[in-house]
Amino acid sequence: MPRRFGDLFLGVGAMKAGTTWLYAALNRHPQLFFTTEKELHYFFNRYCNPGLSAHLAYLKYINDRILRPRPEDSPLPPVTRAERLRTNLHWIAAWPIRPLADPWYARLFAQAPPDAWHCDFSNLSALLPAEAWTRIAGQCDRLRVLYTMRNPVERLWSQTRFNLQMQGMSDQAGSWGADEFSAFVRRPQFWAHAEYGAVLRRLHAGLPGGCLKPVIFEQLHADPRAGLAEIETFLDIPPGPYPRWLMTKRINATPEVPVPGFFADLVAQDVTRILHEVTEEGIAVPAGWWPG
Repeated sequence: MPRRFGDLFLGVGAMKAGTTWLYAALNRHPQLFFTTEKELHYFFNRYCNPGLSAHLAYLKYINDRILRPRPEDSPLPPVTRAERLRTNLHWIAAWPIRPLADPWYARLFAQAPPDAWHCDFSNLSALLPAEAWTRIAGQCDRLRVLYTMRNPVERLWSQTRFNLQMQGMSDQAGSWGADEFSAFVRRPQFWAHAEYGAVLRRLHAGLPGGCLKPVIFEQLHADPRAGLAEIETFLDIPPGPYPRWLMTKRINATPEVPVPGFFADLVAQDVTRILHEVTEEGIAVPAGWWPG
């Protein structure tokens, strides 16, 4: 008898390391059925932030992003407002009054074709404890997890710019000094996304063998089609119909702001430690990632 989540494919980050581009590309594959929205954060709320607050956040999300959709918000091919709303209403039809739980999550894939992977991309899933991964795997017929990593300093700077933009503080990027930037990036929930080694240890500890594929952002960016082909092999699916224009398109890009000369030095010691940890997890680190 099939298990609750069927064949589940999760993209878990790291943040600002190409996951939105991968979502936009892979969503075109006929054997990959994605949730309506890229970042549900269901498993994070299930295992790291349970309770009513998570449920209320979803209800606000429905009102702000799904009942009032804007086609330009989506990295998917252009759609009309009516088509987008029709899709979203199917989505909302299964929405529970009670707090969200695994049966609700499984129903999100009720319209998936029989041979399709059930797909969900959320960077917050990288923060799950190892025991959560063991429980998730136990509810899947097959589970595959994609974890993308990027040059740690460049990724941190991109995440910093993105967070400042989201908080309406973009002007701070040009005026802050070392102390302000250090305090900003070392906030616990922010810095957690930089700890590649810790994420990999949790994934390796909680997942069965063969379930995890680490991806290097720079290698994917250099040859997108080859990177997509590796993921298709990982999922045992045929090549997908990816348009040529998508291969060079930037999606969800943060406005360019020159990185301060002192920024790399602020995190150099931690970056060195993290890269040693990544190496210990059996992953070859690009030479350009090492500080200095």
